[in-house]
Amino acid sequence: MYTIQHDEVYVDSEFALTCDGHGIFRSFVLFFDVLFNLPHSWKFSTSPESPPTHWQQTVCCLPPGEEFEVWRDTAINGRIRMNCIGELPRFWTVTIQWTVTWKKKSAAPRTRTFYLM
Repeated sequence: MYTIQHDEVYVDSEFALTCDGHGIFRSFVLFFDVLFNLPHSWKFSTSPESPPTHWQQTVCCLPPGEEFEVWRDTAINGRIRMNCIGELPRFWTVTIQWTVTWKKKSAAPRTRTFYLM
C-alpha cells in the first residue's frame, strides 16, 4: 500500500463559477473526486451530482454581512488553496480568493480563510 506525507496533501487551483439565477451568495461548497488507477479504474466522488456516500460536501459559509447578491450570468472567479495544519491530517486551512463580475463590472477582490476539521 502506498502512503502519502502531510506536505504532499494540498490544493492550489483556480476556479470559475457562473450563476444560473438571482439570489444571495452565502457559501462555497467543496467536494472532491478520487480516481484510482487500478487494473479496473475506479472513481469515488462526493459531488452533489454523484450517488450519496458516507462522505459529505464541506460548506464554507461567509460570515454575516459578507454575503452578496448575484444575478444570472454573474461570474465568480478565483483561487482556492488548501493544506493540512501541521501534522494533523484531518485539520485544514482553506483560503479562497475571489472576484465577482456582473455585466462586465468587477467588485474588489475578496479573500477569506476557513479552518476545517
